[in-house]
Amino acid sequence: MNDLKHRGYTIRTTRTEQWLALIWPPDSRQVMTKQGTATIQEGEARAIQRAKSLIDAIESSKVLPPPDHVQ
Repeated sequence: MNDLKHRGYTIRTTRTEQWLALIWPPDSRQVMTKQGTATIQEGEARAIQRAKSLIDAIESSKVLPPPDHVQ
């Protein structure tokens, strides 16, 4: 499968004993240790869905600075 992009991250799938969806952060050549996985029966799409959920969790956990309060 071709590389997919989700929120700036790259997802690439591969199949061994199971489906793996490897994740690269934006502007990085280092693959993340967390990845989306699925059994062969669940399929490649399920692994991709899990990878996207991991990315969404990472992005939503980032703390945003408070807005400036102008008095």
